[in-house]
Amino acid sequence: MKIETLTNLIGGELINRPYISEVVHFTDNVEEVRRGSCFFAKKISDIPQAIKSGAYAIISEQNLEVLDKEIAWIIVDSFKKAVYNIF
Repeated sequence: MKIETLTNLIGGELINRPYISEVVHFTDNVEEVRRGSCFFAKKISDIPQAIKSGAYAIISEQNLEVLDKEIAWIIVDSFKKAVYNIF
């Protein structure tokens, strides 16, 4: 899914201009993150591992520090609403 489409679909705010343009997998489990994943970061402490495992997008309900400018960082009001809109 294209990052722009994803952001619009979930009603999120893209807080950077990422190099990547799409994601191919969605998960909220850091152990399931693989190259191309969109990671729903319920725990901020899981973000570095998600990036290391290949996440192309990080979705959070909190404002975050952009740790990697090449991937997408998206802020949403509600994970539940975002997941519902995706599926």
